[in-house]
Amino acid sequence: MKSKIKDKRILLLVSTDITFDQRVHRTAKTLADLGANVSIIGRQLSGSVQLDWDGIDTERISLSFQSGPGMYFMMNKKMVDVAGKGPWDIVVSNDFDTLLAGYRISRKHSSAWILDSHEHFIEVPELRGRPFKRYAWHALGLWATNRLDAAYTVSDSLARILSSTYNIDFSVIENRPLLRSNDTEVTTQTRLLFYQGALNRGRGLENAIIAMRGMPNYKLQIAGDGDIKDELAAIIRRYHLSDRVELLGRISPDELDKFTAQAWLGLNLLEGNSLNYYYSLANKFFDYAQWGVPSINPAFPEYIKYHKKFGGCLLLEDQSSKSLQSKIFELEDDPKAYDQLKAGALEMKNHCHWDTQTQKLERIYSDVLEE
Repeated sequence: MKSKIKDKRILLLVSTDITFDQRVHRTAKTLADLGANVSIIGRQLSGSVQLDWDGIDTERISLSFQSGPGMYFMMNKKMVDVAGKGPWDIVVSNDFDTLLAGYRISRKHSSAWILDSHEHFIEVPELRGRPFKRYAWHALGLWATNRLDAAYTVSDSLARILSSTYNIDFSVIENRPLLRSNDTEVTTQTRLLFYQGALNRGRGLENAIIAMRGMPNYKLQIAGDGDIKDELAAIIRRYHLSDRVELLGRISPDELDKFTAQAWLGLNLLEGNSLNYYYSLANKFFDYAQWGVPSINPAFPEYIKYHKKFGGCLLLEDQSSKSLQSKIFELEDDPKAYDQLKAGALEMKNHCHWDTQTQKLERIYSDVLEE
């Protein structure tokens, strides 16, 4: 049956480097596979690499400001300019920071307008202690959601909170990875701990590194980039942990898979002092499971739900370095418990992949065309 979005022109607006935004890539590819003409406008950053995404047009904008109000104003203005004459049938703002451009482009072309909210934007740690900035983003959200045609986010918990806050129904498209083939050979490195994701505050990375002081037989690899990269490097130097902790930097999705596959345990150590983190459902949680890698996660609502359903992960009530050490040592001393976790992760792999989200995604986009 022909999809309703076949031959429709869809524009995705992204404030990040699209090279590493796998959610945006999966969304764009799904829409393109359904016959849509998909374009993405993202940012050109120092680590950006050339892209060749079959069937997807990509444009990157360079900015003289890299943060602050000037950056957001210039980014949204350039997005409107690059979008040009269109025409566009659907415009998608990925997170609040592309709402202004999404509104202007959608109104200029009489397009449907969708928000993909990857997080609870006003509850990110970076806005803690900044009431004016938080209020400004909240006001923008209230203004924009009254004009949106549809919105979706990454978890049931966030959907409930965002729907209540902004008085619009948020659907849920979980940040699940593509299903991995069983043909790939995987060799696990015992005692290898692995983290993938942004290097920002509130992700428990400082405590993870400090925990390695008392874990001489373990190695920790950290893949990603972010605001506290230099601070993490300083902690590694201060405690002479360069033989145990490796900062891999930002690596391509293919390389990331290779590192993930070798891990003994995946780390997802979000701290609960941010509501954005408390109600989150991180993509790394599913990424680890796709390679049969058990993970250790905070005892937050979404992770508790999946723990009850599949196993495959440990829950950490206290994100201190001592608690992390204790949990890992307990697991090493109980091989049977580890095997059960690995079996649970493999069960998650077969049930929690991107194919389970594509019909819901198509329905969201088809419905806005009928309004």
